[in-house]
Amino acid sequence: MPIYLYSMPWSPPCRAVLLLAENLGVEIITRLVDTRSKDHLKPEFVKLANALVVLSSTAEDGEIEVRVSVGRAILGYLVDQYGKDDSLYPKDPKKRALVNQKLYFDIGTLFPRLKQYFVKWCSFHGKDPDESQFQQIQEAVGFLEKFLEGQQWVAGDALTIADYNLLVSVADIQSVGLVLSSYPNVSKWFHRAKAAIKGTEEQIVEQSRVFGRLFQDQLKK
Repeated sequence: MPIYLYSMPWSPPCRAVLLLAENLGVEIITRLVDTRSKDHLKPEFVKLANALVVLSSTAEDGEIEVRVSVGRAILGYLVDQYGKDDSLYPKDPKKRALVNQKLYFDIGTLFPRLKQYFVKWCSFHGKDPDESQFQQIQEAVGFLEKFLEGQQWVAGDALTIADYNLLVSVADIQSVGLVLSSYPNVSKWFHRAKAAIKGTEEQIVEQSRVFGRLFQDQLKK
């Protein structure tokens, strides 16, 4: 059953999905969604799902088509559907709750602050970035620093999809000016995760450079 990811190459949620798929050995066919051309508002895309990240499996041999939207939900779906075990997204309610907590932390706190800072800077060409918004990003990374006290991974003692997800967000925050060494727990975890997860050279290093260049280009306008 072919799997299609409708995505933007530099988007953090999209890259987390691609990173996980590579590590699970799941082949994904990407289809570009250019928000600058308002592709996400076209009827054919809205029909798929009202979200910027959509995973769609086509129906074959009588199988039901599966559509999952929102990057973090896709991460859980991929592990449940294709994982060799549940270690990346535990079925145990207590362990899964900790993973979900960190996913919600990213979607509700960390990533929105990065997005707001990035979008606002891009909207006001030639003006200095909003220092108060960058301080909010630093505060959110400070929360992550606390989460990591006394543990190797963000949701406990094992690598999970929460690490995949937050790894991309933190990489992009670093690309817009965060000094990672100011957060020793986050810094150690970041390098540990990069070493443990395949594909980080492309999805973390290279694409974060692209994200950072998009950001820096606005300074020159």
